[in-house]
Amino acid sequence: MRGDGGERKQFREVYREHYGAVYRYMHRRVGDADAADLAAEVFTVAWRRFDALPAQAPLPWLYTVARNTVANHRRKEGRAEDAHRGLTVTAAASARDIGETVTEGGGAPGVVDAAPGRPGGAGPHRLGGTDGP
Repeated sequence: MRGDGGERKQFREVYREHYGAVYRYMHRRVGDADAADLAAEVFTVAWRRFDALPAQAPLPWLYTVARNTVANHRRKEGRAEDAHRGLTVTAAASARDIGETVTEGGGAPGVVDAAPGRPGGAGPHRLGGTDGP
């Protein structure tokens, strides 16, 4: 366990006194969905670094941690959006490339030719052209 009972009591007082201000700060910057989680992150940092938390005026220090927490959150969201956008573009391009390759007969020999209704097409059992006589 961390610290003595006095340190816990001081932390609880800081939390009770300033949680509302930190939550409102977060809410204005990130909205409802993430405000509570990010405010909790701020107080997690405050607990871990309690020795750095100014005893007389902790709110400016908490706002600094909150600002950094928001910046980290936005960077993380930006990376997630970039990754999603990249996957979407890659998937769309791959689907288009595969579709063009197959329909032009370039990359999947036997697939289009073996399709039912095509001249010489005997159906799905001929896909790949290696099974059967």
